[in-house]
Amino acid sequence: MERLLTFATPIWVMQLADLAPQRERWVETVRTLRRDASPNLEKRSNRSGWRSANTLLDLPVFAPLQRRLLESIKLVLADYGVRPGTMVLNMIGWANVHDRGGFNHAHIHSGSILSGTFYLACPPGAGALYFTDPRPAALMEDLPLDSAKLDTPASRKLIRVQPRELQLVIFPSWLEHGVDECECDERISIAFNVQPVMARP
Repeated sequence: MERLLTFATPIWVMQLADLAPQRERWVETVRTLRRDASPNLEKRSNRSGWRSANTLLDLPVFAPLQRRLLESIKLVLADYGVRPGTMVLNMIGWANVHDRGGFNHAHIHSGSILSGTFYLACPPGAGALYFTDPRPAALMEDLPLDSAKLDTPASRKLIRVQPRELQLVIFPSWLEHGVDECECDERISIAFNVQPVMARP
């Protein structure tokens, strides 16, 4: 029997271990920004935590991360089938800090082509990043599925990615996603959106 996995939705995961020497500095910068910030006005999808402004990656301390993210994004776009050099890209990024009990409602990032998360601190109990099946008709299915196969690429429910420090996850911005409840004291990640500024002929 041949099985065709049709209409696949890619999620790219990579470990950026080369950034390890800078991790502690970035963690402390995020903590300082949170401590010195005015009350959190950027609620969006996150609950029980803090979100920075969208200009985080413009800070000089994050310049090495911004460069590394752009390199990774170019690799992802090529793998996605985008012709090199056909788009000028803009990237915005912000810090997400979840306290114990914090989570993100399921949401999408409209107006962007790719979104992603880079994990700075995720001790045991840090909430997983989850993705919902983007095929509306699949949600109508009600079969007694084998629980061992529910969290696999063939799932018609949720796909979860367990966060690891220095892990980068990139996905299409239209793919609905959220974060499970945090069971640790502090989960720190840097999220970003990639937006095309203009298309070249």
